Amino acid sequence: MERLRRNAIHVITLLLAAGVAATVIPNKAAKKPNQAYYEARVPNSCPNFPLLKTMDVDQATWDALSPDGMISAIYSGPDNHHLDFTLVSSTSSNAFHDPQICFRNQNWRLDQNEIKTLNIGGKNIPAVVLSMTNSVSGSQTTAIYFFLGPWGFTADPFRQVMSLTLSKTLGIPMGQGYFFRFIVLDSSGKKNEDLNLIQRFATEVFDALKKSIPEATGA
Repeated sequence: MERLRRNAIHVITLLLAAGVAATVIPNKAAKKPNQAYYEARVPNSCPNFPLLKTMDVDQATWDALSPDGMISAIYSGPDNHHLDFTLVSSTSSNAFHDPQICFRNQNWRLDQNEIKTLNIGGKNIPAVVLSMTNSVSGSQTTAIYFFLGPWGFTADPFRQVMSLTLSKTLGIPMGQGYFFRFIVLDSSGKKNEDLNLIQRFATEVFDALKKSIPEATGA
């Protein structure tokens, strides 16, 4: 019941914001990016987290999300750590869902789940912080994720979907949405250390994105 109440409040808030935006934003078509656009702009200038490799997105993921473009890349970090960065971009709300469903389907047990406001690239961003254990290998990891939509950053997939849906319905030309995910692939087993590492990593990725894909950083 409480979740329904919160969702109703989100919808009302977004409707009000959409009404204001529709009156002040000119309705003109925006150029839609594609996969080649994102492949050419993978963050590769992170001083303390060198890019190791980019990974192709499997066809099943493409079919399920139908995104405008995706980035999936692995970086190395201090003390032999490896970190994963994933970006999904789309104007369609169909590309966005609750990532925890995917984690569970990939044999991850969610040990702890909380929303924290993290300073990333000079922005205070609400993000979901997950501590997870793989039910097959027993390995531990820490992940964070968040979204950027027409009305800013959010940790709530429902709000992301609703903002994109309303933006499309009203014809507002700022309907590009983004999903960000950062994972420490080889956890220290200490959540605070992992979170500190992942926050530093995300900040360097954001700094690089400000140059290569500035629109994805809320610039």
